[in-house]
Amino acid sequence: MKRNKLFPLVLVSIMTALGTVIYMMFPEIPLVPGVEYMKVDLSDIPALVTGLT
Repeated sequence: MKRNKLFPLVLVSIMTALGTVIYMMFPEIPLVPGVEYMKVDLSDIPALVTGLT
């Protein structure tokens, strides 16, 4: 199947919506207990996946 010009726009919008939902549902997870500035935000995962495709 041939990809048209609309596919990248739809992919980015779906991943943005998914990242927003993940941001609302899951809290930031600290990497090291007791260190406030080192946290993992799970809503960054859709952006990383989109950047790799």
